[in-house]
Amino acid sequence: MAVITSAFGSPYDPLIDATAQRHGVDPILLRAIAAHESRKNPWTFNADGEPFQFKDKETAVQVLWSLTKAPWMVKSLPIAGKRSRRFFSTQSDALTYARTVRSSGFTLITDDSREVKKGQVRVRQLRLINTDIGIAQVNYRWNGQGIATVQTWFDPAYNLNFAAARIAKLTKKHGNELLAAGYYH
Repeated sequence: MAVITSAFGSPYDPLIDATAQRHGVDPILLRAIAAHESRKNPWTFNADGEPFQFKDKETAVQVLWSLTKAPWMVKSLPIAGKRSRRFFSTQSDALTYARTVRSSGFTLITDDSREVKKGQVRVRQLRLINTDIGIAQVNYRWNGQGIATVQTWFDPAYNLNFAAARIAKLTKKHGNELLAAGYYH
């Protein structure tokens, strides 16, 4: 008998499957949520629409903490090259840096949009209260604040347990897992 391995296979699949089964959720659904939300990387967070992925929990926690001290982001995308992001503690410092980038031919944008197009440099403040954390990208504002520490939400078992329980609750409320998945975020 041949076994087909998903292209999204990860070392977290056994944990995902066991957690889903414990809550009566289809393991394929919880795998799909983790794959879509974080690429099954537990050291991931999304701060106000800006994705961050790391190789370990300590770095993820440290960077998220550092953003509380430097929430002003300057994001640029050259005509030819890779996107870059730099973070500053004040709007004034971010604008000063962005103006030096603009002198290289970039268009400076200071609205609250998340998008940056080729040849643009954008300055905006990240609102960290709106942060999704961990393998299932649990929203800290609506689900995590006052329940557990940020470090705990990065724990894959804790994060997946919450997500599976939430999917089970939403399934009961809406009648099926497909609708539950739609209401998950």
